[in-house]
Amino acid sequence: MLEKLLKLEGVGLFANPLAKAVEFKQATLIYADNGRGKSTLSAVMRACASADSQAMAARETIGGTGATRAQLRFKLPTGATNITFDAGAWDAAMPSLLVFDQAFIERNVFAGGEVHADHHQSLLDFALGTAAVAKKKEVDDASEAMTVATKARSAAEGKLQGYRGTMTVATFLALPEEPQADEKIADYESRIANANSAATLSQRAALKALTLPKVEFDEFETVLKSSFKQMHENAGALVKAHVDGHGGSDSQRWIGEGLRFLKNDSCPFCGQATKGIELIDAYATFFNEQYNAHNSRIQALPDMARRSLSDGTIDSWATESQANADRAQAWVEQLHLDCPTLDSAALKALAKQIRACLEGAAEAKAKQPLEPVGTALLEPAIEARDAILKLLGDYNASVETANTKIAEFKKTLQAENKTLLEASLARVRAQKARHSVDVVAIVNERTQADEERDKQEKAKTTAREELDKLMSTMLTEYEGDINKWLTHLRTPFKVSKMNYSYVGGPTPRTEYGVLVREKHVAAGKAAANAPSFSTVLSDGDKRSLALAFFLAKALNAKSCAGNIVVLDDVFASFDSNRRSQTIAALCDVAKKCAQVIVLAHDAYFLYELEKVMAEEKVPEVLPMQIRRVGEFSELAPADFSMMCESDYYKRYRTTWSYLSGAAPDDLLPVAQALRVLVEGNLHRRFPGLISEGVTMGVIIGLIESAPPGNPLEQLKPQVKDLRSFNEFASLFHHDTQGKIPRTSVTDGELHPFAKQAMAFVHLGTMS
Repeated sequence: MLEKLLKLEGVGLFANPLAKAVEFKQATLIYADNGRGKSTLSAVMRACASADSQAMAARETIGGTGATRAQLRFKLPTGATNITFDAGAWDAAMPSLLVFDQAFIERNVFAGGEVHADHHQSLLDFALGTAAVAKKKEVDDASEAMTVATKARSAAEGKLQGYRGTMTVATFLALPEEPQADEKIADYESRIANANSAATLSQRAALKALTLPKVEFDEFETVLKSSFKQMHENAGALVKAHVDGHGGSDSQRWIGEGLRFLKNDSCPFCGQATKGIELIDAYATFFNEQYNAHNSRIQALPDMARRSLSDGTIDSWATESQANADRAQAWVEQLHLDCPTLDSAALKALAKQIRACLEGAAEAKAKQPLEPVGTALLEPAIEARDAILKLLGDYNASVETANTKIAEFKKTLQAENKTLLEASLARVRAQKARHSVDVVAIVNERTQADEERDKQEKAKTTAREELDKLMSTMLTEYEGDINKWLTHLRTPFKVSKMNYSYVGGPTPRTEYGVLVREKHVAAGKAAANAPSFSTVLSDGDKRSLALAFFLAKALNAKSCAGNIVVLDDVFASFDSNRRSQTIAALCDVAKKCAQVIVLAHDAYFLYELEKVMAEEKVPEVLPMQIRRVGEFSELAPADFSMMCESDYYKRYRTTWSYLSGAAPDDLLPVAQALRVLVEGNLHRRFPGLISEGVTMGVIIGLIESAPPGNPLEQLKPQVKDLRSFNEFASLFHHDTQGKIPRTSVTDGELHPFAKQAMAFVHLGTMS
């Protein structure tokens, strides 16, 4: 139970700190005028029940200078415990604190006369109790965990977006690892680039073969092997002897050429006659035309040797070889072409060797032009020539191989499908990305999120099945308890078809209706022009339904012993019959629950409740009030009997207290009470004879004129005393004086008239 209110400041009209702790009893009844803080106090208790800090912030004192604080001490089976609100937060909650107020009605039952979806959901939470609410929390927690896991999976899939391209997540995740991904990617990229450049590549030049030289030694060999025997032996001997004596072969060649200039038998050098000279005749025989032709071939051999495979020819090959190297380089991004370089130095060395060999052979022939020379002299030249041809042949073979590759490549360009190539490239890239370190980590995140979601989904399914079973049982029981209370409150309707549903989302909610004259009316939005909750129930009926909902929960046999029940203006809109039934219900709450705290604006209701609780022997009934202190309010003790006594009784008590004890400091209230006290006594003693509102002076006149047999006649002996009394008592009332009423009186003058008034009330006479 709530044992003490230790702190309450900065909350609504409770702006100032408590002078001392306010004690509460098992049944605490609190009266307050409108606007004095009754709803604020119940709101503090509601906030404490669920540790609702926002509700406290909403109740902060307007214009207050202090912080908002509250501290409540509860006496529990486990001992005393304090729950504190300070620095904007509660340090604990008290779930057993159940509050019925307007906020409860608007949150759980109806608002503006209508029942909405959130009312159905909130009522379910209220009705289910701790076990079911805990089970519902399991469902909610699992659902929330599923949402978190789903978001985590979505986040992971979002990270995959940049890796998977247009592939679906499932397709991307299923991709097998490709060990040769890099090689395949490079190949596809190259092929796509080639396909994009197909027109250009198809026109790109191939390599060119070198033209092989015609290095033939047949002419040279023929000249070397030739001889000249068509001369007279004597002429030959004579010429030979002369030539040998004058420079040998050189002079022979000189002589052979000079014979062309011998004209008219005259020497071209000295002009002497040559006719008849034997030697000259021998020259003519020896150097005839056939000889000249033979000698010309021999003389041509050195020039032929020098012209064979010149360095210029080899340089042209080198130039063409470099051109081929450039052509091969142009294909380097598409093909690997083996194009060896030409060894110009080696070729030139071999050519030089050929020329030297031929020059030597020519020289040998020139020394013996008339005799054959052996062709063995040409073998080194032949070997060098064959070496050159071998080098050039190998080079051209490489060119042919390269050109074959180029031709095949150009052929493949025509067969390439660019779309398929790009698709294949995208797949291999995706395979590489799928099994990269970063993506594997992301996939692991997604897998973990999936596993967590599956785990929470199973937990949710299990908890929901258990919750559904529990809700079905508890709501059936709850409906029965509600209808018991509706019967107790004597309502003309019952609750019907109470159950749970998941209409509108994953959160369960109550579904119910009211049974009015055997017709079920669903609580909720009704069809147009059809009976609805708002039209078939009066305001009092709706509030009775809300109270029945609350009491069915508060007085549940399994938990009521520990409940602290707070009811704020529970009887509003109730007629006298339901007020009496409500009082009986509150007595039941006081007996069965740990504590009941009732707040009301109606002191008469609280007074009646206090008396009934006393009759029902409810222990420790404490009346309290919220009273004004300056602009603000405070909790204080209360006396409901005094608050509810009639004006007649109040005047009686004022006069009696004055005569029974020491004179009060202010005697004016006593003086003002005397006349109306006696008037009230006369009205009660002679009902019907003295009209309502008739004052003392008129009543004395009625007594004086009362005919025989009239009950007022018996008062005629007291007219003198009554008139004297009235003259004094009327001095303090403006309605019977033409002047300003007196505002002061002494004890000496007041006391005898007060005694007369009490004697008249008790004995019927002032004497």
